[in-house]
Amino acid sequence: MEDMLNLSNEQMEKFRKLLTPQGTEHLRCIRDSYGDGYKLSVMIPTKTKKIPHHVHFREGIAIRNFLREVTDCAWTDYEYDDNWERVTLEAIK
Repeated sequence: MEDMLNLSNEQMEKFRKLLTPQGTEHLRCIRDSYGDGYKLSVMIPTKTKKIPHHVHFREGIAIRNFLREVTDCAWTDYEYDDNWERVTLEAIK
């Protein structure tokens, strides 16, 4: 199952083009500022509770939709939700 959830080299190149250098830098900044090297959509503490970082909603949904396109919807919705960060971290190394 794990092999199925990896992008081919061609798909990864398309994904990197989607991200653009500015988007890649933005995501690296999020990873370095809030993440632990393994997450982008970290929980940000406020005075009363923790809230998800906006990258999960804004960039994350765009990335998940793009992944659906390049993989011809080969993954389940849960797999896109569970793996978009992993694929993104691989792309922005």
